Amino acid sequence: MGMQAIEAQSYVPDTRPVNQLTEAEVLAAGNAGTPTGVAGVSLSSGSRTASSTSYNTWNPLVYDAAINSVTDMTKAGGSIDQAFTDMTAAITARKAAETQQVTAIQQNAEDIGAAGAAHAAVVGAQAARRNNILSVANINPDQVDNQFRMAVENINRTSALAEPLGKEIDRRMAVGIFDNPLEWLVNQVRLPGMVGEYNAIAGEQNRAITTAKNLQALASSQLAISDNMDADAIAKDILADSAVRASAAVAKLREVQATTAGAGVRDAANTLAMQTNKADLNLRVLALTKERTTESSAESDRKDKAAAEQAQIDDVNRYLKMIGSNRQYTAPTFKLLGTKEKTQLLELSGTGIIAKQFSTAMNVIDGMGSANNIANEGDSAAMNWFKGTIAEANSLSQKNLEMAKAAALGTGKVLDERGHLMQTLDNMQTVYQNQAATDLRTASDNNPVKLNYTFLAKQPLFKGNAVAEYINEFGPAGKTPAFTKVDEVNILDKLSNQGMLNPALIPSLAKQVTDFYRQGSIVQAESTKYPLFGIDKPAGYNVILPSTNASFFSSKVAEGTAGKPIDLTNQAAVELYLTKNIARKINATPSLLNIMTTIPNLGP
Repeated sequence: MGMQAIEAQSYVPDTRPVNQLTEAEVLAAGNAGTPTGVAGVSLSSGSRTASSTSYNTWNPLVYDAAINSVTDMTKAGGSIDQAFTDMTAAITARKAAETQQVTAIQQNAEDIGAAGAAHAAVVGAQAARRNNILSVANINPDQVDNQFRMAVENINRTSALAEPLGKEIDRRMAVGIFDNPLEWLVNQVRLPGMVGEYNAIAGEQNRAITTAKNLQALASSQLAISDNMDADAIAKDILADSAVRASAAVAKLREVQATTAGAGVRDAANTLAMQTNKADLNLRVLALTKERTTESSAESDRKDKAAAEQAQIDDVNRYLKMIGSNRQYTAPTFKLLGTKEKTQLLELSGTGIIAKQFSTAMNVIDGMGSANNIANEGDSAAMNWFKGTIAEANSLSQKNLEMAKAAALGTGKVLDERGHLMQTLDNMQTVYQNQAATDLRTASDNNPVKLNYTFLAKQPLFKGNAVAEYINEFGPAGKTPAFTKVDEVNILDKLSNQGMLNPALIPSLAKQVTDFYRQGSIVQAESTKYPLFGIDKPAGYNVILPSTNASFFSSKVAEGTAGKPIDLTNQAAVELYLTKNIARKINATPSLLNIMTTIPNLGP
């Protein structure tokens, strides 16, 4: 079964007629009823529904009683007239109480003013003194160059410098002479200077901390003295506050007297008003509350249901665009889909990726989307590796198909050829993940994680990078092509040659390598979109390079043997490899160093 056979397989053949309906046809079908063969299933068919029907609460006896009650209140000499008489009789007493209340309020206002002035004087004196103390000590937070802020900034700055330096010292000190003689020897030269630098930073930080503590103690003791000096002003403030409280008490007493004088009349009037409205309110509230509660609940359910359905449809539409489909659904058109396709779209759209497995992704794009549309939307790189993977899976499946058929016949079972092909495709996904974790140098060219060197080297991001310059010069599409395929060994050998001429360049060269692979992996992921196909982003960029286990005691080197993976995004690992590679070159060809010093560029 070839690649064409895979692409012709429809993932959801039984729902194609619904997919081909136009928007107008779907809306017309929705108005006329569900078409034959199309299941109209609600996203929340078990949800509660509510109607807006009002309940009839009419009761003649209750209505007659309410009318009689209102008539008794409003007739001549009734409770309303009596309330007005009582209110008129209380006016004189209430006016006298109001006069006393105004006088008390005026006195209270004067006392409050005096208290406010005294309190403001205390607060102002305290604030001025504290501000003066902080300014004299140069620790006022409003001063840009205050000593405390400078001490804190110094602490933060020295901490930022000391932490990476301390880690590097620990790493280098952990290397023993028998672990790695060359690196140990290099560390004997570099470590004293690094330790001295670290101690200088630590001393500067300790001085900053001591300064901050002294400043804090000085400010605290001066502020305590300031509080004691304000004792007299505080006492005056307390006396003024007591006067305010006394005046407020008198004012409150007169207010209570005024309130009491008219309380009976106000209570009678309020009671009458409540009785007057009671009948009408009972009739209206009972009916309206029932109707409003029912209608509000129904409306809330409708809105919640519509919002949930629209959120699901939005997810589906985003997923369809992701797989290259030209189809977009509205609420009415989505409801007309078959149950199988609707369920499948909801399940797939909730993952954020096309599919977790290659076989599912292929079937989805082939059945509901379009590989050409995906490529035309700017994701041609994603489609190129995925189509290449399908072709590779077809090839592997054909090679193993006869053997699998024979094995199936031996058990009396019929081989599922398409299932065998799908399994081969999913196995490719596992292979890609394993290659990313172990050795991308020998990985399949279809592996989307493997860097596209010729593409990346030409990106403006890598202008001036030693790795990119080497590829642009000697790579397959370079100015003077020397290789048909870029090999990490060639890149690191070229940089090793530069390191032999000037060993001081080794850290810089190692950094350029790690910068290229770190940024290149990000660009690669954005270009090939491999996370959408269920591939996890690897932690680094691992390759297995020829062994460089050279030492000062032996010149024997096992060329081409597989070693442990080297993460090319790890600067320390790359720097160590370059150092070992230089030692290997010198041990293998002692006269090479003399040759190197006379030839400025050895080429690839």
